Amino acid sequence: VNLLIVDECHYCSGEHGYSTIMKNFYHRLPAEKRPRVLGLTASPLVNVKIDVDDERLGQMLDTLEKTLDSSVASLSKIGVANNDGVISEDSGYVRRE
Repeated sequence: VNLLIVDECHYCSGEHGYSTIMKNFYHRLPAEKRPRVLGLTASPLVNVKIDVDDERLGQMLDTLEKTLDSSVASLSKIGVANNDGVISEDSGYVRRE
């Protein structure tokens, strides 16, 4: 296996099956034998409260990246959207390189 594709990768947290697979199989392999991981999602974070701050969003994304042994890439800001699906201009997490 050279490439592991994880659809709906935002579920890769807690005790979800994706997270269990990554912990019990992927991360136990020597780094040079691990496949590359491509995680796909339209919603990188689930169960986020509307009042979560950018620091906490960053921590949650860091955890997702660590679990997937990957880096988040996005074409737009990542944040908590209101009921209309709009992320406020003064909020939202933008990963710094």
